[in-house]
Amino acid sequence: MMETGTTNFNFKFDRHDTFEMQYRMRRHDGEYRWLLDIGVPRFGSDGSFAGYIGSCIDVTERKLAEETMADIGRRLIEAHEEERTWIARDRDAPHPAIEENPEQRSLASCGDHRQ
Repeated sequence: MMETGTTNFNFKFDRHDTFEMQYRMRRHDGEYRWLLDIGVPRFGSDGSFAGYIGSCIDVTERKLAEETMADIGRRLIEAHEEERTWIARDRDAPHPAIEENPEQRSLASCGDHRQ
C-alpha cells in the first residue's frame, strides 16, 4: 500500500514496519522530481531492531506518463460522447435525398424499427 506524508512514515517507523511512500523533492538544479521511497526493517540475530534498508527511485517519468494517459483517456471519453451525440442528432434529422426519392425512402425504412 502506497503511503504519503510524514505521519504515516512515523507510524510505520515506530512499529518497525515496511514502508512505501512517494513524495516530491527539489534536485540540486532546482527541478522537482517524484521519488518512490521504500524501506524494509532489519533485525539483529537477537531480534533487536537494527534499522532500515531501502531505496529511493526517481519515478518522475512514470508519473508524467500516468498523467498523460489519464488525460488521453478523458479526451477519448469526451470525443466518444460528442460522436454519440452527433450520430443521434444525424439519425433523427430528415435526409433530403431520401425525402425527395420515394424509392430511397422505402429502402431507408426497411431497417428502421422505430415505425
